[in-house]
Amino acid sequence: MVLRAGFTPTDALHVVGRYDPWCGEAAQLGAELLAKRIGMPVLAFCEMVVNGIGDRITRQILSKVMEDEDGVRGWPESEGGAVLLRRVLGPENGSVLQCEITLRSPLVAIGAPVEAYAPRVAEVLHTRLIIPPHAEVASAIGAVVGSVIQVVEGTIVPLAGQSRFRLHLGGETEVFDSLEEAVAHAERQGKELARAKASSAGAVEITVEMIRQDNTANTAAGWGQTLYLGTDLRITAVGRPAPVGEKTLV
Repeated sequence: MVLRAGFTPTDALHVVGRYDPWCGEAAQLGAELLAKRIGMPVLAFCEMVVNGIGDRITRQILSKVMEDEDGVRGWPESEGGAVLLRRVLGPENGSVLQCEITLRSPLVAIGAPVEAYAPRVAEVLHTRLIIPPHAEVASAIGAVVGSVIQVVEGTIVPLAGQSRFRLHLGGETEVFDSLEEAVAHAERQGKELARAKASSAGAVEITVEMIRQDNTANTAAGWGQTLYLGTDLRITAVGRPAPVGEKTLV
């Protein structure tokens, strides 16, 4: 309930005056509290939040295009990709390198606040922006008739003083002798769980994929040495809603 009642990017839009269908006073109070905590003027803080959402949308678009066309995943999160993307999103202080990216297809934006976010995205991607009629309700309709998505998350942690690994998945834990063994088991079990959840939610034609993120930290022992901290796993099942009368198959 605290998260649901917390400050959101939509509140920031209320404060800067770009979108105000809800309670502007509550948004202003929330912005003042957070801006004071981090030592920023209220309007500057809200502009930072709004621009940050536009930047996140841009990253997602680039990720989608690169994955679809070249099979590359996580490019904006990679070290080199993040360096280039910072220069695409805006000038990097002191840098002699300027980067620009052009999206060759127009950008079609739907959702209630897109007029506040999408122009910045289209400008960064040097493309034409299309906001269709009734864009403010298109996402709501899409949520009803679109895909069924179910997610299973797991973590793998190293056991202190042992060369073994503990997997936390689906409310249960299991210990393995190697990291890859734990990952393989998590993928098998997690995909079964995610597929079953999607089927129970009424989905058909279900596809499942897993994203793996190994977490490491540099050590003080010397250059190039890292310490393994753990692995985060996200298994996602996606399917279309079954029409009335259509049998759901796992």
